Amino acid sequence: MSKKQRKPMQPFGDANDPHGFWRLLGEHTEWLRVHNYSEATIRKRAVYVRSFARWCLDRDLFQPRVITKPIIESFQRSLYRHRKQDGKPLAWSGQHLHLKEVRSFFAWLVKLNHLPFSPASEIDLPKQPATLPKAILSADEVERILSQPDTTTPLGIRDRAILETFYSTGIRRAEMCSLKIDDIQVDRQSLFVECGKGQKDRYVPIGLRALVWIARYVEQARDKLLLDKKERTLFLTHHGEPLNPDTLTEYSRR
Repeated sequence: MSKKQRKPMQPFGDANDPHGFWRLLGEHTEWLRVHNYSEATIRKRAVYVRSFARWCLDRDLFQPRVITKPIIESFQRSLYRHRKQDGKPLAWSGQHLHLKEVRSFFAWLVKLNHLPFSPASEIDLPKQPATLPKAILSADEVERILSQPDTTTPLGIRDRAILETFYSTGIRRAEMCSLKIDDIQVDRQSLFVECGKGQKDRYVPIGLRALVWIARYVEQARDKLLLDKKERTLFLTHHGEPLNPDTLTEYSRR
């Protein structure tokens, strides 16, 4: 399976208005790419700002420069009152994230002199309740999950190595997909994560059992998936290509 191509945003509002939401959001996402923000960050920003822009367009508010603090407060109330298809309200975390991304967009408009000030700068974001996980797996349950892959096949060995690495390190999906063979440092029992969260490099401890499964994958399975001998990415698809976060999620759900 080839890597997913980035889908272009569908136009909204007046695409020819240089001061409209569509054009400015396009400039903003391009600025984020030029400044090395991750695609996940850019995609998230675009989704939430686009949602806010469409809410504004429904009220004949076509440009960010006509937005005021009371308008954003009205949008905040609409998030609070919104109900999903199952009748439940948006989670506080979702409301918080929505407003946070809108605030970041307006801060960028000020930074690049599109606006003299941000109407969102003094918006009080919803407090997020501190919660504990609803369910904690027992040791037996963890073992049953880790033993799900069929380790008589190359893909099964790969999946077991991935699960063991997730369990041992807690790294993110994108970080797992970006691991290179040389990032595994057996003597230090650590992984080198390059450009992880916040575009920062870091070392992550990893347990011996996970290292054993990675070694088994490299020795017994990876060459059977590999098509290009120059490919240094650790975990590969059955087509010999690097995994992407979405396909990794699908593998983990099986």
